[in-house]
Amino acid sequence: MANVKERLKLIATEAAQRAGVSAVTFRELGKAVGIKSSSVIYHFKNKDGLLLEITKDYTNHTFSLLKDIDRDYDQANDKLVEFVKIFERALVEGKICLCAMLASDIDSLDDKTNDAVQQYFEALEEWITDVIKGSDKFDTEKASNYAKIIISAIGGAMLLDKVVGQPKCLVALRYWTSSLLQPKEIPLVVETF
Repeated sequence: MANVKERLKLIATEAAQRAGVSAVTFRELGKAVGIKSSSVIYHFKNKDGLLLEITKDYTNHTFSLLKDIDRDYDQANDKLVEFVKIFERALVEGKICLCAMLASDIDSLDDKTNDAVQQYFEALEEWITDVIKGSDKFDTEKASNYAKIIISAIGGAMLLDKVVGQPKCLVALRYWTSSLLQPKEIPLVVETF
């Protein structure tokens, strides 16, 4: 049964990332794994419980990737570039950050899921702030402000790039983040596809 629950969570996560909260229905989830929608309730009680679980799983997965980045890269610029690439890879697969999709429908979320989404973005901001501060180029306040800009830009870039079907804005953001911590500002030149 645990295997079914994990499959349901994976399918729900992908559906939400591709099409939003409204795409996550117990009927479609049940059909996808070959069980009745009433059996999906056995695993999650309700949609709020499912959304909370997938938000927690997504957060854990994202921060596992960030730990890998911290382990594999020493330079702050490299860490920021790899961070943006996480979202580029998702977009290439037709997906947007789960928590960004949930945030776009925040009024339909229960308090626990709403809190989990907020905690995700707060933790991302903290990680990015720490990376930027580690470069010794900016103080905590400026680093925090740049972190907010980067998170906001990722959300907007993913939405715009989904419209055109290519990560053009994310590529521009990756280029900008790579120059953010350079001793001298690099002129903006965007790769083309």
